[in-house]
Amino acid sequence: MGPQAYQAFITLARHPLVTLGELLVVLGALIHGLNGIRVVLTSFGLVVRYQKVIFAVLMLAVAGIGCYFAVRMFMAG
Repeated sequence: MGPQAYQAFITLARHPLVTLGELLVVLGALIHGLNGIRVVLTSFGLVVRYQKVIFAVLMLAVAGIGCYFAVRMFMAG
């Protein structure tokens, strides 16, 4: 337990598969959070008529934000 162990951890944390896993967690959180907003709005009867459109717009937002995060995460290492 010293500098070698720390360096081994940093090497593992910067591995592309670990970065991909982190990206999937970010995307999952975005999808879950934004879809939750849609569900709340439709539960109150506010945008029931437009829920398919709102879902598509939110998923496009997730795709855009996901691309931004992917570039930032994979280019940082």
